[in-house]
Amino acid sequence: MKTMIRYLAFGAGLALAMPASASTFKVYDSGNASEKITTLPGDNGWYVLYSVDIETINVGDIIIVMAEGQLQDPTNTTDYYLTSHLIRATSATGTTGTEIDDANAFNITQQSYRGVPTKPAITTIGSGTTTRHFVNLLVQAAAGNLNVNSDYGRLQVLKITP
Repeated sequence: MKTMIRYLAFGAGLALAMPASASTFKVYDSGNASEKITTLPGDNGWYVLYSVDIETINVGDIIIVMAEGQLQDPTNTTDYYLTSHLIRATSATGTTGTEIDDANAFNITQQSYRGVPTKPAITTIGSGTTTRHFVNLLVQAAAGNLNVNSDYGRLQVLKITP
């Protein structure tokens, strides 16, 4: 008999409701003011905004991720192109690894001056297990520098081991 898993991802939190089973559940949270950078350079390079150490993973584990950050034009005079991406990496600073979601982008205009990349994702681990893994929220800007607003976002991961 399969156990049905239902979840809600909202704001800066994850909620889980399910019947009792032999599965284990562990929540990882980047915490308050856990941004890895204070400024995002507009050089088209990937930078880690948040990272969470999810420890050991196994084939079949289910990873549910919710990430959100806030970046702002310090001068309100430039239009920006902001891209975000979730990956599973081997370090808290890793910008390459196994994709958890597709990278997507949006414009931050002078009228909006602030961007909030929100990244929900669910993945089942199919291969590539090691003794330690990190989930990293990557960001990239195509023009000018963006300020990272501290304590306006976070990264949360729920790891389910069936």
